[in-house]
Amino acid sequence: MNVKMFILWGFLFIYGCQAKETLPFLSFETDLKGENNDFFNRYYQLSEVIPLETNDSSLMGYIGKIIAAEDYLFIMDGGKTGIWIFDCSGKFVRKIDKPGRGPGEYVRMGDFMVSRDSQQVIVYDRIGKLNYYDWEGNFLYDRKAGLYFEQVENLPDGGWV
Repeated sequence: MNVKMFILWGFLFIYGCQAKETLPFLSFETDLKGENNDFFNRYYQLSEVIPLETNDSSLMGYIGKIIAAEDYLFIMDGGKTGIWIFDCSGKFVRKIDKPGRGPGEYVRMGDFMVSRDSQQVIVYDRIGKLNYYDWEGNFLYDRKAGLYFEQVENLPDGGWV
């Protein structure tokens, strides 16, 4: 019996060590300093450039996600530490920045979405809950998500995925 198990484990080990076919991973690097506007225009179409106000309250590392709704820009930084809210002219308005474990706080922000109808910002906390804030940054309520996921988006019917 031990010899059969040894042969079986050996076969599984050899089979598991074989090279697997992998999907291609595409990446490209750009040097925007060395490129002209034609290069940029091949990949992006801009309708308006809005310079964001910079002060001690509005500084962030890099932009991870932007949602435009009504007269506001909601921006999550790439480090997922908070959501900065700017008006449509780029003036800093407020920040939703509530790390912690208490009511209205998030342990580890995973993503966010904005509800235009109810004027709410919904923050997905990666511990499996959704925190609801109004556009003024006030905490409204939370709800268990029941799932663990990486990104959230609004659906046209008011739901989310």
